Amino acid sequence: MLQLSIIGNIGSNAVVREHNGRQFVSFNVAHNYQKTDNETGEVLAEEKVWVSCIINGDGGKLFPFLVTGALVYVLGTPKFALYRHQGEYRIDVSLSVDTIRLLPKPLTRKASQNLEILENVMREVERFGFDNFEEFFQKCEQKKVKK
Repeated sequence: MLQLSIIGNIGSNAVVREHNGRQFVSFNVAHNYQKTDNETGEVLAEEKVWVSCIINGDGGKLFPFLVTGALVYVLGTPKFALYRHQGEYRIDVSLSVDTIRLLPKPLTRKASQNLEILENVMREVERFGFDNFEEFFQKCEQKKVKK
């Protein structure tokens, strides 16, 4: 059996549809593909590949989370169709999904910097013998009141 796995972002909110009395959920996933030079690591080409995904049923508890921008891992059986658009041949990729997982979004640069600052502060708090911020702040407040 041929299987395809993709990690990418959902392009628009998932939709529940019905065909021949059966429900299914449809959504698109965008995967950014980069071709790099093996020697230099330079990006030679960048392309976005869209994959149409279908899940049998109504999506259950997962459906509300299949929204625009959600990062997902999908695995399933692919179908490929060749078509012509404005004189150029293209391949349509669709996926009958067997497995789907929601993935955490990577931290933004700002969030990553804030997390690093917080970790540094926590190390300082621990260095002074406190187990958590609450103890530290209580001690600071007590010192303010005494002054």
